[in-house]
Amino acid sequence: MSDVPYGTWGSDDSHAVFRVKAGKQPDAPEIEAWDSGDGERFKISSVKWDGKYLSFTSTMPSTSWVVKHSWRFEGEALRGTRSSTPDRPYTLRPTKAKPPA
Repeated sequence: MSDVPYGTWGSDDSHAVFRVKAGKQPDAPEIEAWDSGDGERFKISSVKWDGKYLSFTSTMPSTSWVVKHSWRFEGEALRGTRSSTPDRPYTLRPTKAKPPA
């Protein structure tokens, strides 16, 4: 599948929720992310879509924790890798989670 993975995504092994929206340029969608446990928003940077992989960097402001992500579609889910646990891919599924007010 070569479509950008628009929508809101979450995983069972993290409180992080990611919303992917259309950006001003096709190869750079917009991503907003937050911790569903406490509502803190991540700072997102270096967003890139190459037609197969969506990659970006997330930073949690309160801890300065930086993670690089790379996602690809796999069926109805996203399969991802992250720099914090490079040997353990994770799966994201659509979620109805809403961003904090």
